Amino acid sequence: MPSPEGTVSATDPARGPRSASRRPSARPIVRVARRSMAAHKLRMAMTVLAVVLGTAFVSGAFMFSATLNKAFDEILDAGSENVDVMFSGGRENAAGVPYGVVDELRARDDVGLANITGTNPNIVVGGPDGKAIPSGGAGAYAFPYYAEDEVVDASFEILEGRAPGAAGEVMMNTSAMEAGGVSVGDEITVVTASERMHPTVVGVFEPPTAVGGWIGVIFERAEFMGAFTDGEHVGSVDMRTAAGVTPDELADALRADYPGYEITTGADFAEQSREDIADALSFLTYFLLAFGLIALLVGTFIISNTFAMIVAQRTREFGLLRALGASRSQLTTAVLAEAAIIGLVGSLLGIVVGAGLVKLLQAGMEAMSFGFPDAGVGVDARSILIPVAVGVIVTMVSSWTPANRAGRVAPIEAMRSGDLSSSAPLTKRIVTGAVFLLAGAAAALAGALVEDWSTNTRATLVGLGVVLVIVGTWLFAAGLMVPVGGILAKVFGGPFGAVGKLAGTNTRRNPRRSAATAFALTLALALISSVGFLAATMRGSLAETVASDLRADFVLTGPQIATMPIPRDALDDAAGVDGVRAVGSSARIPVVVAPAGDGAGATPEDVYALNESSGGAQPAGLSFDGDLARFVAGGRGEDDEYLDATVAGSLDLAAPDSGVIVSDAMADEQGLELGDDMTVVGPFREMNVPVTGIFRSTQVAAPVFVPDRLVPDLTGSGPMYFMAYVAVEGDVTANPVTAARELDRVRAGLEDAVSEYLIVSVADRDEFGQQSVAQIEQLQNIIYALLGLAIVIAVLGIINTLALSIIERRQEIGMLRAVGMHRRQIRRMIRLESLQIAVYGALSGTVIGLGLGWCFVKVMSGDGLLEVVVPWGSIGVMLVASAIVGVLAAAWPAHRASKTPPLAAIAGD
Repeated sequence: MPSPEGTVSATDPARGPRSASRRPSARPIVRVARRSMAAHKLRMAMTVLAVVLGTAFVSGAFMFSATLNKAFDEILDAGSENVDVMFSGGRENAAGVPYGVVDELRARDDVGLANITGTNPNIVVGGPDGKAIPSGGAGAYAFPYYAEDEVVDASFEILEGRAPGAAGEVMMNTSAMEAGGVSVGDEITVVTASERMHPTVVGVFEPPTAVGGWIGVIFERAEFMGAFTDGEHVGSVDMRTAAGVTPDELADALRADYPGYEITTGADFAEQSREDIADALSFLTYFLLAFGLIALLVGTFIISNTFAMIVAQRTREFGLLRALGASRSQLTTAVLAEAAIIGLVGSLLGIVVGAGLVKLLQAGMEAMSFGFPDAGVGVDARSILIPVAVGVIVTMVSSWTPANRAGRVAPIEAMRSGDLSSSAPLTKRIVTGAVFLLAGAAAALAGALVEDWSTNTRATLVGLGVVLVIVGTWLFAAGLMVPVGGILAKVFGGPFGAVGKLAGTNTRRNPRRSAATAFALTLALALISSVGFLAATMRGSLAETVASDLRADFVLTGPQIATMPIPRDALDDAAGVDGVRAVGSSARIPVVVAPAGDGAGATPEDVYALNESSGGAQPAGLSFDGDLARFVAGGRGEDDEYLDATVAGSLDLAAPDSGVIVSDAMADEQGLELGDDMTVVGPFREMNVPVTGIFRSTQVAAPVFVPDRLVPDLTGSGPMYFMAYVAVEGDVTANPVTAARELDRVRAGLEDAVSEYLIVSVADRDEFGQQSVAQIEQLQNIIYALLGLAIVIAVLGIINTLALSIIERRQEIGMLRAVGMHRRQIRRMIRLESLQIAVYGALSGTVIGLGLGWCFVKVMSGDGLLEVVVPWGSIGVMLVASAIVGVLAAAWPAHRASKTPPLAAIAGD
């Protein structure tokens, strides 16, 4: 028999025996792969879609990062384009740059222009209606006015009105005025870190660069210096060099004349800012990337299952090629070539979809006034090369086993009809899967139950158990499909008689395929149910802790922005409300705290560098002003009364001799007792402070607090409060009726006292607990939405498998039609098959997810997860939704099956 082009038959007399060293050409086999894909466009399209969805998130993650970097690069370039040198206080001059030094800088011959900035120019702006104008993540800032011939930075255009010429006059940017309904001549409210102001808008300006909700308010210079400096120092000085002087020359000269200050060129500052921003944004890139990889992981099983079915259906084709002289490696190459093409096409389409996801994310952030910079979609090399590489590699790896199976089939065996995948014994697979399952369960249980090990060790063991359980489930699921599938067939197929029995038989006939199809849904539901379990437990524990351990009657909260605290005046006004006994305020401070003698692991220089950087892990501690025992309890007693949180010493951090106070858990862990010294390291100083109080551990309080009076020495500035607790006079629990009236009266007074500060909100104990729980729910919903991509891919897998199964069973379906089965019954049979597969995947995924979620909860029980909460309602919704999804996924394959012509199908056409 003549061999096809590029192949050599072993019996070809014209060419003689095949040489072992001569390899046949791969081009004909690649041509076969290309023609096979062209002939089966639909099944290829379904597989491509699985790759598209996964790579879209991978590409989108990198594009989003590139987009943000591009946008901030433009802002930094525009903002520092005309700034040659930046001059600030640095560590040795924490208060800032003295007014006298500013005058000296302006008088220098090598300085052309010099502009100042405030020590804390962050503000909140309220419109004429008294409500805060949202600025999103872009922020609101105050600036001093400089005329066009005085300004160092990029100048702005006055669109309407005039520049501020006296105290009480300001200009605002046009987008902020539109957002707040402000017009020229309106009085606005400006809240600073220390006070509130009521200037009048006399002009509208357009900045050279701005982002989303950015708000800029320009003050008359003298008023700016009075409101945004301490009266002696400014925050920094931006300079432009005199003619003939380069930025580096000026910077070097200033370093020589002012050795205690921080001096950098505008170009160096912009470059460092780029690096810091890139570091700060990297977490978002990795967050999105993780979900893209999860989607690809789920897609891996779909791709593998699809290729396994395709190989099984093309056994006649492969047999013919083998008989004509094609080698095993050529057949394997043909299947891998198809996989490579699918991976490449899917990855390229995924990049396009990823760009669309970025645009969608931009639109969403802008709609929420998050301040997204408008710079188009950023595309860099990694946002194209990495998704393509990942997509192609994942697809080829997924198809390797089916491709290898295609190459191993002997010509005579391949000429027979039948599904090779269903005939392979499952014993070895089941035993291997059982070993992995048992090993994974043992590791996870050990991590969950052995409390003597460290949290890191336990979490690592549970993580290892997760991996082993997932692999074990993948291998063992085929063996479990027969008994569990039988039960599901009776439950869902029983009411439908013969049609239901046929559906159950078809599901169990090829357990390997059915289990592989269901496994994608299993993996997705395992992730979702474990996240739901953990989130429900966190919500329940947090709500219980707030109810039992928060003694304060009200909580005042600010905007949760580190640079915009609750104004000190607002706290003073709250303390003056009739009925308020005490106000205790807490501030975030950049410090590292450790037992003296052990070494804090950081120097003041280290803490300063980390705190100045906008990226990486920054030092974080808490200070407190007041007696913590008045606001935090040690739980509730038998009569529901609050127990004293004090374990030893005093928790009054407002006392002049107060030191550090620590939780009993921290004291036990580090062997601390009253009087022991703790080393507190801030950006500007390191000091040893004695432990003067120990309190009971609780989720509503940090493990260590530093007294407010030490904050200026440690950080170079006063505390910036983000939260305050309010205790009401008297015992409000004595009479519930009068207590409720008294609390309502005090609350009204508090709300009236802080209303003009715009950023301060008042919540009672229950509301504060609900707000804390809502934050967990928001994060949970975001994770659910991203994991929904895995569900979509799993559903595509069910559709793909059913569609390919219908092609494979064409003669069978034709026979059923010939003996009298109606189209409606065919559709019902396919829907029942899909329903059973979906429910099997959902059940197994839920069981695995709950088990692993419980293990992680046990590991974290020492961190405040007091009560295990199983979200039965959510689980029920997921199972019902999975059943509905299974029925919907079968709609198109069932319709296609019902259209099968009986005679043509029986004839094998």
